[in-house]
Amino acid sequence: MDTSLTSPQAAAPDQPNTARLRAHWLGGHDTQPAERRLSVKVLRRAPGIANATREGLRFTDAAVRALADKGMRQAVILGCGFPARPYPHHAIERPHRETRALYVTHDPIVIAHTRALLTSRTPAYTEHLQADFSRPEMVLESPQLRHAINLSEPLVLVLDSVLHFHPDAPGRPMTAVIGQYLQALAPGSAIVITHLTGDFDAHSMAKAAALLQQTGVPFQPRSRQQILDLVANWRRLAPKDAPAYAYLHPAVKPPLTAVSGAAYAVIARKPGVAGHLL
Repeated sequence: MDTSLTSPQAAAPDQPNTARLRAHWLGGHDTQPAERRLSVKVLRRAPGIANATREGLRFTDAAVRALADKGMRQAVILGCGFPARPYPHHAIERPHRETRALYVTHDPIVIAHTRALLTSRTPAYTEHLQADFSRPEMVLESPQLRHAINLSEPLVLVLDSVLHFHPDAPGRPMTAVIGQYLQALAPGSAIVITHLTGDFDAHSMAKAAALLQQTGVPFQPRSRQQILDLVANWRRLAPKDAPAYAYLHPAVKPPLTAVSGAAYAVIARKPGVAGHLL
């Protein structure tokens, strides 16, 4: 089942597009010359971005698998981008056959790809919503979410390598946007975020950010504290079998690698346990 809400249109083929940029950094082929040219220039300035994006996908998979092992059966993937294996709902359905997932993006081309690749190749129940996730009411009040997700039960909210493409808007910082989602989720729910940062190499990331912004690509690498502010009052979890990454957990010292030199990751859980979660 699929219907769409009014949302921004996809970029023209000659205009760099964030979903296609992310796909190129992941090594995918859903790109146009505009993204490939821009990506080469960006990576000359901040080479760690592509590795951080690929490691972010692997980190997200490890985090969602660990949460599924604790009983999580639902996922909402915001700003999903072009489908890239491993898919979050596959991580959940590995221990649970009855799983449900909602993939959200504003891009109609991405929606078409996710619908074609994900709907018929999995036992999980998946829905696809074309909406701007920075307007939470469009997602939380959508028929797609009501069909796919039970908000009275815990779920995992996934934001993998997407929030840095969503700068804070005047009067509406990303903390308020994410806070609206977190408030709507049941106790025991979790959030997984991977996010580019300039904390480890401010000069290189600033050059990459300036180039992206000059070409019309919205981009805001955030600091450690800015990312922690997104999950304030939630309990941070240590990752299980996750790749080397600068994860934000007070008991884990982040390794200094090429990957952790460009990004952070965090797993956090809403206080309280509901339903079937361990």
